[in-house]
Amino acid sequence: MPTFYFLSGLTGNKKVASLLQRHFLENLEYDPIDAFDIFENLYRCSPDVAMRHADFLKAIARGEGLEGRSPLLDGAIGTTDENGKQEYHWPDDEPVEEHHQLRAAIFYYRLHPLDEEVNRLLDHWEVNHPEENVRSCIGKLREEGQGEG
Repeated sequence: MPTFYFLSGLTGNKKVASLLQRHFLENLEYDPIDAFDIFENLYRCSPDVAMRHADFLKAIARGEGLEGRSPLLDGAIGTTDENGKQEYHWPDDEPVEEHHQLRAAIFYYRLHPLDEEVNRLLDHWEVNHPEENVRSCIGKLREEGQGEG
């Protein structure tokens, strides 16, 4: 997987784009987050090929395929509180709630800032996400997007 990032720097290379697309599709079946990581590299290498699969980002933003997926798979730290409840956070103490959904929605928003569904999701998180820095990040993203439009 780390090699894909470096290969994706060969922008416009059809063989690399084909390789990344094949791995994206293979991973899509069993780990949508690995597929998402490969999609980012595919987009870097060949945006036109990646855009054929862009609706995948909206599915991740909705949480599809993430049901029951352990945050430990992504390097989150798991702890147990005094009541025995499992809690997860990233090494920088950021909570993991909706992390991948937000990443996917933001990526898709950058591609299609007028998409109604993604804007509804971002509206919700901009108001309701428990972390101020996430709410602020979404607000800044939208301000930047308005400046480009």
